[in-house]
Amino acid sequence: MRPVTKTIIFIFLVFLAAGILHVRPSFQRDLNPILVVIPPGASVRGIAQLLREKKVLHSPLFFRILVYLTGSSNKLRQGAYILERNLS
Repeated sequence: MRPVTKTIIFIFLVFLAAGILHVRPSFQRDLNPILVVIPPGASVRGIAQLLREKKVLHSPLFFRILVYLTGSSNKLRQGAYILERNLS
């Protein structure tokens, strides 16, 4: 298979997974914002797991894939954030 074809198939599978995750039943709706503290030196995997534990996002894997595809790993910063739960 050519590299371009593999890339197209990979992107298709990512969007398919996103669609499947989107139609899953969501967490119980919680309107209270939550404080999330990203520690210094946290990895993308660690941040994804922390956000999952705090019920800010549904899928740590999908978060990590999006960070990888967008090249955003160097934009993730330590600090304290007030977030809504159940972000899409």
